[in-house]
Amino acid sequence: MPSLRLILLALLLPSIAFAEPITATVLDAGTLAPIAGARVTVGDRTLVTDDTGRVEIGELPGPIAIAVVAAGYDRGTDTLAPDAPAVVLLFRPDAAGEVIEVAGHAPPASGGTSTLVSREEIQSLPGGGEDALAAVRSMPGIGQAPPTAGGRLVIRGAAPEDTRLTIDGISVPFVYHSFNNTTILPVSSIAGIEYTPGAYGVEEGRATGGVVALVTDDTEPQRPTGVAAVSLLEVAAHAAAPLSHGHHVAIAGGLRRSTVDLLAPLAVPDDAKVGFVTAPRFYDGELRVDWRPSPRDKLAVLGILSYDALGVVNKDPDSDLPSAFSMDTQFARLIGSWKHDRGRVHNRLAGALGADRWHAEIGLDQNVDGHARSVALRDDLGIVAADQLQLRAGAITELSLSTVHALSILPPTEGLPPGHIADLPIHMIDGSYDANYAGAYVASDITPTRSTTITTGVRLDAFGHSNTRRVLPRAQVRQRVGPVTLAAALGRYARDPDGTEGIPRDLPPELATQGTLSAELAVASGITASVAGFASDRRDLVVEDPSRTGLTELPYASGGTGTTRGLEALVRVQRGAWFGWLAYTLSRSERRDTPLGNDHPFAYDQRHLVSAVGSWKRGPWSFGGRWQLASGLPYTEVVGAEYSEQIAHYIPVLGAPYAARFPFSHQLDLRLERTWQRRGYRIAVFTDLSNVYRHERVLRYQYSDDFMSRKTVSDLIPLPSLGVRGEF
Repeated sequence: MPSLRLILLALLLPSIAFAEPITATVLDAGTLAPIAGARVTVGDRTLVTDDTGRVEIGELPGPIAIAVVAAGYDRGTDTLAPDAPAVVLLFRPDAAGEVIEVAGHAPPASGGTSTLVSREEIQSLPGGGEDALAAVRSMPGIGQAPPTAGGRLVIRGAAPEDTRLTIDGISVPFVYHSFNNTTILPVSSIAGIEYTPGAYGVEEGRATGGVVALVTDDTEPQRPTGVAAVSLLEVAAHAAAPLSHGHHVAIAGGLRRSTVDLLAPLAVPDDAKVGFVTAPRFYDGELRVDWRPSPRDKLAVLGILSYDALGVVNKDPDSDLPSAFSMDTQFARLIGSWKHDRGRVHNRLAGALGADRWHAEIGLDQNVDGHARSVALRDDLGIVAADQLQLRAGAITELSLSTVHALSILPPTEGLPPGHIADLPIHMIDGSYDANYAGAYVASDITPTRSTTITTGVRLDAFGHSNTRRVLPRAQVRQRVGPVTLAAALGRYARDPDGTEGIPRDLPPELATQGTLSAELAVASGITASVAGFASDRRDLVVEDPSRTGLTELPYASGGTGTTRGLEALVRVQRGAWFGWLAYTLSRSERRDTPLGNDHPFAYDQRHLVSAVGSWKRGPWSFGGRWQLASGLPYTEVVGAEYSEQIAHYIPVLGAPYAARFPFSHQLDLRLERTWQRRGYRIAVFTDLSNVYRHERVLRYQYSDDFMSRKTVSDLIPLPSLGVRGEF
């Protein structure tokens, strides 16, 4: 939205005095050597020091507290003055007496705020085999999604497709591998993950759930560095090196391959009724070039490639699943960005090219082939107009064209009770469809007092496929009252249907109105407690249309409504060598598919969620544990059967949609790591054990031909992650 940006600049530039930006330098307290890659938190921003230990913060309206975290050091704090640079000294744990601070923090309270999970925290949390999204799955409000969700996230009862996923601000269809829940980017290339469960600001659109944003590492290396890891789950290597110190040009890249396919055949007996034709495998590759032409400008180009494959054969004659299933997907993105910071003006311009391909075969007569091409351009501008006022504006355009050739059953909509796969109708899709989108926003951050922040804004979203537009106002307020921080957020959100639901042009965007209220209390040093209430009202949900039964007709309509109500409680502890949290979420998500229909739970509704996370570090040893408990997902129960002479088999009689629930699921994950630090390199041996006491989660029930009996289908026991990691 260039015209809007020019208008804002013309109005504000005469009143702005451009001064040299304030800087902070982070040094080792023992050697006074600069610390690169330290994370400096200033207000709601997190910055990363360069290889000189320096970070530009920009101009400040007044003194502000900063916090500094770096791997291998105690956490440091300081107060930054608006007229002088700061130097922060960090101590190593073995040089600072008996008190040891862990380089990590528990998530803050909800209420329209975000949680930034750093790379150090990702590596220390258990249960993920050093996978990036494992840290997000420990956050409050995150449900346990079934394997059919393909590793995607369930946030506060919303469907996975309701959540927006981004890499460096660019929207991507997924950030995980389909079959083993591993993030497509390795931890070594990620600076952090920002998780916002709901009621977020106007900067993000095209989502009615939450936002999960991956931020890649753009630290400029002063010497060649690298990391390599070998475990039972994968082998990976990542390296970075300067190409020109004088011109500040650097290159980084990495390769990764899963090893599950090498071990899975050993775990599956030859006489198993379900076996692998192609064991689950993935490949990842990335290449990045960074250039800093001036202290105020950063340019980067990032290329990402990812591939998944799986093939399964079903030899069970009594199974209601297809006799065979195979799938492979390819994902590619080329992302370029330019960051410009000049005193009170901050701007980021990013663009991306994308290419995706997928292929699937179901049984002997069903297949899906598709590919998509996309281009995106995004600009975000921030201006500090006065000591108490910051203005922000931005625009984004996303163009996408997909071609699909399919003869297959369709994934059931969230409101449709599941049935026997063999009984679902087959549809034909043959053609191309677009998913073009444009959005723009303006917002203001007002701080009338040092303890009050008021943010208001409005977003305009235009969905080209359905030729519809939506105006989406949003607001957030934060107020500190002594040791208590109060927050409130309210906003309107829209999302266009995707997948096969996104093919018809007569389906308008789904809408949601979200609100949160939260309070956080500092109980004692290093201990805080918070509580947050949240609500969401949805309309124009996609539902199944039983009147559309043709072979080439897609059975979708719009008109469903839904509500979510919930409460989150969180206690955080960060004292000495310990950090962790205990979180509990109580929520209820229901929907109504027709105006005269009855309410029933969403397919991903989980009433109770408990997450207990703890980590302890002492010298070279670190130990962590995570225990999670979740209500069983709802399902539609089979209450009887009728025999059909016409088709010569039984037809199930279903009860109320999603009225029954699977049993509670729970599991314990543990992580142990030993590190050896030597001059110039570091070696770590780790083990990450998932589901230690082997509790099997019920995924579904398989019924006999006459539906008079059933047996439980549970998930597989995951493999442990035992490995070694070396860094130089």
